[in-house]
Amino acid sequence: MFMIYLNCIKYRKEVFKMRAALIGYGTMGRLVYEELGSECAVVIAPNGPDCMNNLFEYEKPIDIIIDFSVPANLNMICEYAINHKTPVVIATTGFNPEQKKQIKELSKIVPVLKSTNFSIGSILMNKFIKEVTPLLCDDFDIEVVEKNQSRKDNRSYYMTESIVDLIEEETALNPKYDRESNASRSGNEIGVSLIKGGNMQPTHEVLYCGENEILTISHTELSANQFAKGAYDAALWLLTKSTGLYSMEEYIADKLNNK
Repeated sequence: MFMIYLNCIKYRKEVFKMRAALIGYGTMGRLVYEELGSECAVVIAPNGPDCMNNLFEYEKPIDIIIDFSVPANLNMICEYAINHKTPVVIATTGFNPEQKKQIKELSKIVPVLKSTNFSIGSILMNKFIKEVTPLLCDDFDIEVVEKNQSRKDNRSYYMTESIVDLIEEETALNPKYDRESNASRSGNEIGVSLIKGGNMQPTHEVLYCGENEILTISHTELSANQFAKGAYDAALWLLTKSTGLYSMEEYIADKLNNK
């Protein structure tokens, strides 16, 4: 199975064609649909090109389910996946505690990859933050900065919050939001700032500021297509795995280990 995966990555759609069922046809769903191309067997969404609302309406074989929809579709996805032993990639957010348990139970029967972030770059950024922060937190001030478009709402702030959470887990520091210009910096804080202006590309930076040097870890989102490509590659990888609940971090670690 591993050799099949390598061939999939090397030759993409020329060597192996998976048959994916895409659940959801919103902004991200459309990008995943374009990334899948002919490997998208069916789209399950009322506004989708196939005009289907239920997986069970589709009678041909499916290799994998990719979910970019809403939590209400989880029962349908689980029922189909269990009946047909179909792996599932879950990108949907907003699950309640019971639904999270449901996903965990599903992973005992079929392979499941669940993630809210399919950007390889930002996941690697988080990995670097976890490794660097414990080494520098005693001697360096830490600042987290988000730069974004002037018209962008605060929904993208979840990534900034996840970065702050990572730093908090590795230190005894507390976040300080929107510091006033005349306020001095305390010794136990993580400075958090949001900058909006013009058409800036969404960028997240972590600055480790020492007496004689500054280390910056930065990620800039040039296109949402990165998330679609990440979901596509993760789906190929999941087809090689046995039952279990996987993350994008495990996908990246596996990829690095097999270089």
